[in-house]
Amino acid sequence: MNHEGVIIVDDNSADRFSIGKAIASFRPGTLIEETSDGAEALEFLERGNLPELIFLDYNLPASNGDAVLRGMRSYPEMRYVPVVVLTSSEGRSDIKNAYDAGANSFINKNCGCGSFLEKIGDIIHYWLYLNKTPCRVSQRFPGVLLSRNRTSHVTKSADCGR
Repeated sequence: MNHEGVIIVDDNSADRFSIGKAIASFRPGTLIEETSDGAEALEFLERGNLPELIFLDYNLPASNGDAVLRGMRSYPEMRYVPVVVLTSSEGRSDIKNAYDAGANSFINKNCGCGSFLEKIGDIIHYWLYLNKTPCRVSQRFPGVLLSRNRTSHVTKSADCGR
């Protein structure tokens, strides 16, 4: 099975570790990229890395989640990549702003709905096993950089149904 990868964007190293541990537990073999801020995540994507799923902390110190989401969604290649916001925020305006900026899900880290490991497992199960996208793309395209001005040519993977 081709595991295309997950990016964890969180300034809290303990949260990155817990999320990574849960991903490895529920989907062994998944490539995991960790970044501690939004700029680092955007740089990773600009180098042509397209993940299957992104976990994004909404309250990053250098840039807020809205700015990071808008930066991610400014690339046509990113429109099918689900972004799950995991945060300690419960503010209605944060939720609305995150969805307006392109979030696919907004989950409170401390919702009291089971263990953190179970929450991540549920997210992995839904987004990487149950959810279908128009076409899964490989996580790395050597020589193909994301561009805000054009849609790059992407070779269709075997599970695009073509």
